[in-house]
Amino acid sequence: MMRFRLRTLLILMAILPPLIAAVWFVFSARPIGYTTLSGGQRIVIRTSLLNGVGITDNGTCATLNFGKQTAYLDANQFEVIGGRTVQLPASWKTAEVIKSGSDVRIVIDGTPLK
Repeated sequence: MMRFRLRTLLILMAILPPLIAAVWFVFSARPIGYTTLSGGQRIVIRTSLLNGVGITDNGTCATLNFGKQTAYLDANQFEVIGGRTVQLPASWKTAEVIKSGSDVRIVIDGTPLK
């Protein structure tokens, strides 16, 4: 009986780490796409592999579609339709839009905005 428990434990120890790594890979937020505005500002989209993202831009504004949620980002503000609007600093260079669950966050030049 002890022999079977040890074998089961060894099998679990061999299977669980790759399984946990695979789940982390699928559900963690990672760069999916990016675009650049005409002022040189770069927009990076981070989400899990299971979330679909659509990005369109016209040079001055980017439209981001996360399933049923839409957000607009231009040089002055970030707006989630039906949600909040955040004013952006005057001279930002990189914006990271992070979609996790039902929340959309924005990080400007490494600083999260509320």
